[in-house]
Amino acid sequence: SAEETNELGLTAEQVVSLNEAIQDAKRLFSQRKFREAVESYHVALDIYIPDSHSDDSVRVQSALAKAQTRFNIGVSYRRLRKEDSAQVYLGQAIELNPQFGPARLALGRSFLKTSDLGRAEQTYTSVTTELADSMQYVMAAHEGLYKVGNGLAIQAERARRQQEYDTAE
Repeated sequence: SAEETNELGLTAEQVVSLNEAIQDAKRLFSQRKFREAVESYHVALDIYIPDSHSDDSVRVQSALAKAQTRFNIGVSYRRLRKEDSAQVYLGQAIELNPQFGPARLALGRSFLKTSDLGRAEQTYTSVTTELADSMQYVMAAHEGLYKVGNGLAIQAERARRQQEYDTAE
């Protein structure tokens, strides 16, 4: 007989291991031990079932859980000031769950942090269109777009000054 599994397609033993890994990661994160938290979240990722699972509802639930874990890894990397790694994991979280507002907003903030204003604008604009029914996310995205606009204005001013300086020589 096949072993009983939960809504994530995991056995009781796997559920215990997964919960331990996630609890460890959350504890480490709250202690500001972000590198160790990332390691524990990776332990959790290794426990989740493969995406090829036959049951649709299990695949969906698993994708949502994996998205949350990848989001948590992305946020941990942001705390470590590793924006490139953060962007990879936040992007993966969004791929797994396109409705994941906090992941989209965190990705936008990460792009702002690295002065990638084009991708920040794209990310925030996608929130205003794809999550238009969430006033909270739309307002946060508009705040992000305002910061993108400020960044673009600063870049334009720097370019203008550089041109004046180059012309004056």
